[in-house]
Amino acid sequence: MTERQEEQAALNAMYSLDAHERQILRAEMRTDPRLRDLAAAFEEAAVQIALLLPVEAPPDEVRALLLKAVRQRRREKAAPVWAPIRFLRSPWVGWAVAACLAAVMWIDRPARISLAHQVEVLSRSDSAARDEAAEATGKLARLEKELADARSTSDQLAKEIAALNQVNVLDRVEVIHLRAMVRKFDESAVIILWDGERREGRLRVERMPPVPANRDYQLWISDRTKPALVSVGVIRVDSRGAASLAFRSAEPMGGPAKFAISIEALGGVTKKSADGQVIITGP
Repeated sequence: MTERQEEQAALNAMYSLDAHERQILRAEMRTDPRLRDLAAAFEEAAVQIALLLPVEAPPDEVRALLLKAVRQRRREKAAPVWAPIRFLRSPWVGWAVAACLAAVMWIDRPARISLAHQVEVLSRSDSAARDEAAEATGKLARLEKELADARSTSDQLAKEIAALNQVNVLDRVEVIHLRAMVRKFDESAVIILWDGERREGRLRVERMPPVPANRDYQLWISDRTKPALVSVGVIRVDSRGAASLAFRSAEPMGGPAKFAISIEALGGVTKKSADGQVIITGP
């Protein structure tokens, strides 16, 4: 950007260029962003200066021009587009704008050049930041798609594993029917689904007689290597004598499991009591 271009930009802000000069300046602005920014700054400065001028009665020649423009508008029914330009071209406004623009151009020229350079650097930084943001957005979209695909694959694998486990569980589970040791419980139905590999099971009882308020049914497990009964849960039946209990044996099993149900103190006991009657066993 040359000094001549700077002067032309300042004169353009004051509407002091002819049509040919304006055309040349606009062509140069299209290829020089710094010149374009400077011209815009001069135009903004000219507007601000015009707003800061004191309010005074216009000269007679301006009044005559305004009255002429009003009459012309009434005749043509069109807005006088160039009236503000004529106002800016009036001698006293033109000299004020020219003086201020000269001050902007020459009094602090180094600072203005530095400011223009900073504006250019900031513009480039902003462009680079926008490019980085766009790139990051693209990466985020790709990562989100990969994550969605991974979740879909994981869900599918989970379903397949669950199906396989279901088949394996059905192969492993043993259905055990317990029998009554006391005639009072002959009508009771007691079934255990037992997974010996995982030492997990589920008990289902029906038509169990009620027990006293201070007593509970308790389920025990044992095997041939550990004949001592180990508690695996307390059974609380409802008003119909039905109950369901999921349980797990913490002790490793050394052979086929054996089960027993006894009547113990309310809340169950940690070790089989001497007075706790075993009423149901199996298999």
